[in-house]
Amino acid sequence: MDFDCALATAYMYLAAQSLGLGARIYTGFLDRIDAEIRETLGIEEGYRPVAVLRIGRIKKDIDVVSFPSPRKPRYQVVNYVE
Repeated sequence: MDFDCALATAYMYLAAQSLGLGARIYTGFLDRIDAEIRETLGIEEGYRPVAVLRIGRIKKDIDVVSFPSPRKPRYQVVNYVE
């Protein structure tokens, strides 16, 4: 079932891109969704989210080089365990 949902999400992502829309797939935080987020996303009781697909219009005057998103320093993201 998860594999089918992943394939469907990938095809919706590709369809959005082909229409000139921006899209992003989120999967990492789904195990921590609380009741408020479930309500906001319209996820009914008894359903388990597998992926969230965000689709929107791309701003033509902003690109990755001139307007990068803020990034955390590497030491805040990467943890080494010995």
